[in-house]
Amino acid sequence: MEIHSIYAEGPVPLNALTPAPVPGKPLESLGSGNWNISAACSSLCQPDPDFSRTDYCKHKDRGGCCVEVNPSWDKVPGYKHMADFCDKLCMPDGPGKLAMCEPPKEFEHWSATDPRDAIDKFYEENPSQCNDRINPKAWVEAYCKEDHSTLLSPSNNDEAFCKRVADQNGCCIACGYKWDAAAAKCVTHEEPKSAYCKSLLEPAHRGCCRFCVYRWQGGQCIHGMEV
Repeated sequence: MEIHSIYAEGPVPLNALTPAPVPGKPLESLGSGNWNISAACSSLCQPDPDFSRTDYCKHKDRGGCCVEVNPSWDKVPGYKHMADFCDKLCMPDGPGKLAMCEPPKEFEHWSATDPRDAIDKFYEENPSQCNDRINPKAWVEAYCKEDHSTLLSPSNNDEAFCKRVADQNGCCIACGYKWDAAAAKCVTHEEPKSAYCKSLLEPAHRGCCRFCVYRWQGGQCIHGMEV
């Protein structure tokens, strides 16, 4: 059986899309070229009629829910967002288990570079959906302000999130912090509500991202310091 690759480079064997996950190697890095959300939905996601009949499925109005083709992805760094990608940005194209997944009309021309970028943009435009994230304690979404206090172990590090933190010189974007070059410090205009964000007010942190193992020292956020 052949289906199209998520990178629209032509047909590929089905089993090539569901390898044993390799920690640290994000799914979207398995290919190159122009990413296509329609191909991603059809090759990385599948309808689940049984799940769609439960109250956990929030998309009965569009024919049910799609889930990731490899259920073990929810335990592998770099793959943990895939269940949410399939749930939010894909839908069954018909009834039954033989149906395929496709993006809803409003997302079929979605511009993104990979599944993670697509789901980031979804929450950037739809922050009210943050409460319905799949596996919210397993991966960090920068555009959702949930409490990260249970995710402070470096072993749970989310590579994409911490890359965005590094772009802000170590300031914690989950709590709204950005690096202010003129002030030479992390600044935020958001009132800290979670225990995690309140902890960043301490002199030892000053807005530096504890989740990504940053600490304030010598007038800057230093990576790798004990938190």
